Amino acid sequence: MPAHSESEHMLKKPNNRQKVIRGVKITLLLLIGIWIGSLGILARSLLNRAVRLQQLAADPARLSLTAVADEVHGARQELYILRGELAPLLWFGARLGGDLGAAQPLMDAGVESLIAADESLSALTPALGDLELSSLSMKQMPQILDALAVARPVLARAETHLDAAAVALLRIEGPLSPRVESWVSQASQFVQLAQYGIGGAQIAPGLLGQDGSRTYLVLIQNSDELRPTGGFISAVARVELSRGQLISMTVQDSYEIDNFTKEYPNPPQPLLDYMGSEQWVFRDANWSPDFPATALDAISLYQISRPGRVDGVIGLNLKGIEMLIAGLEPLDVAGLPEPVTSANVSQILRETWNPPQDAGLSSEELRSWYSTRKQFIGLVMHAAIDKLLAGEANWKQLGLGTIEAFNQRQLMIYASPEEDTIRQLHWDGALRTSPGDYLMVVDANLGFNKTNIFVNESLNYQVTLLPDGTGRSVVELNYAHQGTRTNVDCTQLVSFDKNVTYDKLAHTCYYDYLRLVVPRGSQLREATIHPVPGAYLLDGVSRDGKAETLDDNPTGWTMFGQFFLVEYGKQLLTRFEYDLPVVVTDAAGQKRYVLLLQKQSGTDAMPVKVKLILPARTQLVSASPTPTLQSGTILEFDLQLDVDRQIEVVYVLAP
Repeated sequence: MPAHSESEHMLKKPNNRQKVIRGVKITLLLLIGIWIGSLGILARSLLNRAVRLQQLAADPARLSLTAVADEVHGARQELYILRGELAPLLWFGARLGGDLGAAQPLMDAGVESLIAADESLSALTPALGDLELSSLSMKQMPQILDALAVARPVLARAETHLDAAAVALLRIEGPLSPRVESWVSQASQFVQLAQYGIGGAQIAPGLLGQDGSRTYLVLIQNSDELRPTGGFISAVARVELSRGQLISMTVQDSYEIDNFTKEYPNPPQPLLDYMGSEQWVFRDANWSPDFPATALDAISLYQISRPGRVDGVIGLNLKGIEMLIAGLEPLDVAGLPEPVTSANVSQILRETWNPPQDAGLSSEELRSWYSTRKQFIGLVMHAAIDKLLAGEANWKQLGLGTIEAFNQRQLMIYASPEEDTIRQLHWDGALRTSPGDYLMVVDANLGFNKTNIFVNESLNYQVTLLPDGTGRSVVELNYAHQGTRTNVDCTQLVSFDKNVTYDKLAHTCYYDYLRLVVPRGSQLREATIHPVPGAYLLDGVSRDGKAETLDDNPTGWTMFGQFFLVEYGKQLLTRFEYDLPVVVTDAAGQKRYVLLLQKQSGTDAMPVKVKLILPARTQLVSASPTPTLQSGTILEFDLQLDVDRQIEVVYVLAP
């Protein structure tokens, strides 16, 4: 065999340094594998916990606070460890932006949310862990309120963690892929839902009389006859609660509250001008679109004939009733052939309002019908209370329905001791402040009718911003009356005789008093004129239909008002043009425009188109939500005003 040189032998046999390098590589690969494996185990465990929590929520028979608390505590620990393990990757992704940049804020929001949930459940479980959530009833409310009162300091700390989670989600900047954008949206909804839960838990003991009885007025508002805070006040319930228990409940027709041997104040001017109301009575108390102001007016007008302590006011309309009944259905109501559900409650209310269809109806029978035509409202409220007392409510559906009713402003509450927290939760129905532009459309049916069933409304809003931060706005509102009958005359007041029906009150023309609530200091330039013939009005006097700036506006906003008539089966377009004060703020050399669109209670989701024209030669930095269309300095947004909506646009001016 040929002999090999020493150099050739060294090439074939690794030296010690190469062995070390190879060992290090193998060790690193093993460590990386172990690290990836541990991450996989953590992720799998978290997913399994999420599945178990979903299963618990879906099966009330298995749902217990203790089981939920155990899963949440484990998830908190595992997610915290996972965030630490992924810290370098999360840091690097944040520098890249986009989908990768969303990972760190999403992780931070998840950790903060789980800390809030874990600490809240840990504080509540010792006192409430044995409750059977599947059969929970109002009888357990004293125990629940005591636990919430004791846990309040912990709940307040938990709230700060949820606030931190919300702030973390605000750090996410686009553009994002549809999947990641969906994750961010779901996370934001979860955090908001948790904030509602924590906030509500803190004020529940006070609201429900944990330290002493509370008396509330519940304004039952008929959104078929739209008024500023949800509808005509058809009935009122006076409810007294103590330690979460119902002490008494009296439901009355709003007309029964009147006592004309007493002195009533002068009404808001439009009620006098267009309805001939010479006194301001309780049923017309909700003239202000700001519910806290309406609540104080309602208490004052109620106490003229019904003196006594009132601690708060709840506003609830037909649409809100449908949302709440979804968690209580079916309701068995005495005298009705079928159970009441969220799908049929409004229709049954309309039908039970009608007088007996008897050609020989006497005057006494007609008076009896008139005094009892709203009896159904009280019967439904008592049936709902019975269901709550029996522990037969779908608490998950009832809770979600209540929150949705608050979000859509179909349910509002005013209670002065808890006023600040209720305002922070946006449950008070108040006019909200905005750092920039603001618009709220407020309609009031002044036609003594129920025709809002057939009226659809849409809004186009155009804003041209100027370099100095002011702007010019154009509001276009289209009212479409969907009635299909023929030969319907415009009559402001339908006689309440034996031939009157709810249907007749609906199939008529729409007498609307419109107010636009805009930033204080806005100046009306021009508006469409809609004259109303005297033949259509109760007093026979024609109206010029001009818009005006309201001088007696007690709020911090400017209001424009206009009275007009939408004829049956027709459309009406009204247009306002006005100058805005400074609505753009400066921050670090960037311009920020914010528009808050506030929804009126009692309305459905209104289609809204917003067209924003930025100053010439500007560069867009960001826009939220994503514009439907962008062309140069023109941005367009298509929205559904089912809840309050906000648009935020950041841009820079060219030098």
